[in-house]
Amino acid sequence: MLIKINFLIIFLIFLIVNQHWIVESKLSSKVSLKILKKDGDAFIDTIVRSEFGSDTLTLSTSTNILYTIDIGSIKSLTTPITPSKVDSTILFNGMTEILAIGSGPLKRAVALSNNKVSLSDQESLLSATVYTPVGQGLWNFVKWFANDQKILSTSFDGNMMLNLYNVDLVNGITGQPTTYDSLMDDVSIMLWDDSNKLLILSNQDEIVSIKNIAVNVDSKSNQNLLTRYTAVLGGNNKMYICSGDSNGIYLEVLPYQSSGTFDALVSPVLIDDSVTSGRCLNAAYEPSSGLIFFTVKSNSGQLGVVYVKEQGLISKVDWLEGYQAGDVNPSSHSLMVDDQRVYIVTQNEIAVFSYSKTCPNNCSSHGTCVNLVCQCNNGYGTEDCSKATPTITSVSGIGYQSALGESVTIKGTGFYLSTNYTISIANSECTDLKLISATSISCKLQVEGSDLDPYQSYDISLIFDGLVASGVKLFKLKSPTVTKVSQGKDQLSIQGDNFYDSSKMVLKLGNEDLTSKCNFDSKLITCQLPDEISSGLVLKLTDTNSPTPNIIYSQAQAIAPFLDALSTTTFTTKPMTVTIFGKYFKSVAGATSVTVIEGGNSTVVTGGNVLSDMVIYTTLNVLNPTLQLSVKTTAGQSNSLNYTYVAPQIDKVEQLEKPSNSLNVFGSNFGSKFQLVHVTINGLACTVNSADHEIMNIALHPNAQPGNLSVEILSKFASTNINLKPKITEVKPLPDTKNSNITIIGEYLANSTIYLKRNNETSTLPCTSSELNYPNGSTICTFVNGTGRFEIYSVSDQPDTAQLQSPNFQSNYHGPIVTKVEPNIYTFGNAVIFTMSGRNFANVSMSVLVATEECLVQNITDSQIVCSLTPKIDPDSVENPVLIKITVDSIEGGDQSLLIYEKTCKKECLNQGKCSSATGLCECTDEFMGDDCSKLRPTTGDSSISDDPSSSNQLPYISYWLFISVIISVIYS
Repeated sequence: MLIKINFLIIFLIFLIVNQHWIVESKLSSKVSLKILKKDGDAFIDTIVRSEFGSDTLTLSTSTNILYTIDIGSIKSLTTPITPSKVDSTILFNGMTEILAIGSGPLKRAVALSNNKVSLSDQESLLSATVYTPVGQGLWNFVKWFANDQKILSTSFDGNMMLNLYNVDLVNGITGQPTTYDSLMDDVSIMLWDDSNKLLILSNQDEIVSIKNIAVNVDSKSNQNLLTRYTAVLGGNNKMYICSGDSNGIYLEVLPYQSSGTFDALVSPVLIDDSVTSGRCLNAAYEPSSGLIFFTVKSNSGQLGVVYVKEQGLISKVDWLEGYQAGDVNPSSHSLMVDDQRVYIVTQNEIAVFSYSKTCPNNCSSHGTCVNLVCQCNNGYGTEDCSKATPTITSVSGIGYQSALGESVTIKGTGFYLSTNYTISIANSECTDLKLISATSISCKLQVEGSDLDPYQSYDISLIFDGLVASGVKLFKLKSPTVTKVSQGKDQLSIQGDNFYDSSKMVLKLGNEDLTSKCNFDSKLITCQLPDEISSGLVLKLTDTNSPTPNIIYSQAQAIAPFLDALSTTTFTTKPMTVTIFGKYFKSVAGATSVTVIEGGNSTVVTGGNVLSDMVIYTTLNVLNPTLQLSVKTTAGQSNSLNYTYVAPQIDKVEQLEKPSNSLNVFGSNFGSKFQLVHVTINGLACTVNSADHEIMNIALHPNAQPGNLSVEILSKFASTNINLKPKITEVKPLPDTKNSNITIIGEYLANSTIYLKRNNETSTLPCTSSELNYPNGSTICTFVNGTGRFEIYSVSDQPDTAQLQSPNFQSNYHGPIVTKVEPNIYTFGNAVIFTMSGRNFANVSMSVLVATEECLVQNITDSQIVCSLTPKIDPDSVENPVLIKITVDSIEGGDQSLLIYEKTCKKECLNQGKCSSATGLCECTDEFMGDDCSKLRPTTGDSSISDDPSSSNQLPYISYWLFISVIISVIYS
């Protein structure tokens, strides 16, 4: 009873969750789990090999035990598989490995790793007999042919050997095998087509077919360079291969003839791009539904199933939750299908899944399912009859001059992307279908527009997956349109779209037919205008659909003037006469004037200066950087012609006295717009203050030096070399008599030569100039040793210019400087010898005065003077410190900070103070005061002798405290 309830629950679950795998790409829920167990424990350990035969499933394990299970037991939904329904035998103990299993009617062959083979009846393994057949190599495939009583094996010992053994049903393997050596290496797939008696072998390099196991008929190389995992033969002479690489797993289909000849290999179709390190495991074919099944191992080891219809439709991989593929080999996961279920061998169990044999989407209720193929009702199509017959409402045209492959757009309903379509427009094919939306598609028409009649409408037909839609007289060439008419010089340009050629269009301006003078393109018509024509005539474009031509364009057309040339393209900056040659200057009826636009400035020209083909014009007195000239009438403005100005010319350059950085440049063609004049000197920009054709004034750059002066006016240049007059304004510091550097300040001293003039001799000074050259340029010079006065001047030399010299600048050497005197104090009447240290001493017309008395020089060097003096003047008449005055070569110097002339104090301060010898004043002690310290300094409270008025404030202070003391005494008494 419990078993029936469990079965009912499982069956109800199956009914609820079952979905059509063909449509949804999903297996139904697991219907049964056939656990291989005994008393709750699995009795089959890790599966090494498994193979579904016609009646039994044969399993081999890692313990070298072989099991056989009746297919009927497997298909039973009532109970799990138990040992009572399993036949088993231990083939070998030790290191023997089961390499391959070959099952067929009546017999089962098992290949072993020690070059032996086991034969047994299909019903039981207990009758197994082990043979050591003749032949070498480890077997990796074995096939049992019941009808021919033969065993076919392949070995993989380097050179693949194909061995065909005869089998006696009583005595087993007998006789020598038929051996085919070196057929191919490393066979990975072996398939047998029993109806065609065709053996198909494959490795990674090629696929080989052998007819009747006798002759090598054909081979096909692996052009796709994919790894081939497993394959199965369908019922339509096709080999379905599951292959893979690092980008995923693929389906390869190889058709073949019954003779064994291969057809072209179909290009691989991607099954799943997530399986990059997994693989396909096994394959099975279900003939009644024409379905091919592959088991797949994911990157993480999960087990999955994918199916392929013989028509080529591929499902998505259905990953089986909870099932992992073993790490043994692909043969451990055999696959079997019938018309209801999928059986997959996993570790220790057999999983059974259900699938539905029905047409895709039940033919969407718009058809009948016949042999898994929908027969759609009228008005519907596609594999599942889900698409209604499309309708056509409109189609875009193409231009008359369109090339082959022009795209057209078809509007309607029920459009979808199909690879099985035919579109015909005007009896021509339209290819490269692109789905824009359900109501719009596009395709490329395989006919040129000029092959069609622009005045005729054409039919269109569309077939999608057998669904036919048509449109009567819906297609015609696009009508010409004009978007813009423009004049370029003496040509008219008509822009638009879908223009015909000159045989089907007429263009007139007024009554004049321009068609023969025009070039017709699909988007542009260009026409040559006559030399004489009036503005405002009607421009009319028609087709030639007689007797009533279609007017495509009809409007009055203005004819603007056109410029051909100028009598000269080089203008002076002063006004000059220029003749403008061209056409249509008088195209406007009654017009007597034109406007000439020179560089953006307009000038009206009238009267006899205006002819139909020329204008006589006087240029402006103003420079303009545009450098283009055009003519304008009421009909429009002409094209522009370029012109240039005559290059400027420099005749003379004058440097002003004040300011000396200002230059007047004389010449020609400077123009009157100084903003357009650019002047540089040696590449440094100058400031242009004014310009008037023949003279301009500029201010030099502060760093300017004599050199090249360049003038540029609107890309025209002139240049000349100029010299600049130098000027010296200051020398600092004054040079010492020995080893001295000085800085000379002035204007334009850089790169000039500095001359020194003294004692009627002239020499040059080595100098280094600063970058600044005006107004306070400087140059540092190494000065010569000397004394007295001198003159310096600067001379500037520049090629191709006159030499310029500055005025002489008068200066002198620095006067003597005293830094130390010993002794530094002397007294009246006492002879003293002074040693004076310093610099700029020289025995050239030299004298030394101390105060006003001469000190007789006894010895002199450039840094020391020794002289003697007996002072005779009154010390009180001399101000301390004493002035020391030294004269060298008429240049005075000295000091008034180092020497003291001792002075006496009154009464020698009465020994009550200290006498200052520098001032002759007493510095009294604290008790005394006065000029000679003869007075006592008053004490506190003694107003009679105090000179301090503030001492009178002490009495109120004492009285206050006396009063407080009396009050306190009274209180405490």
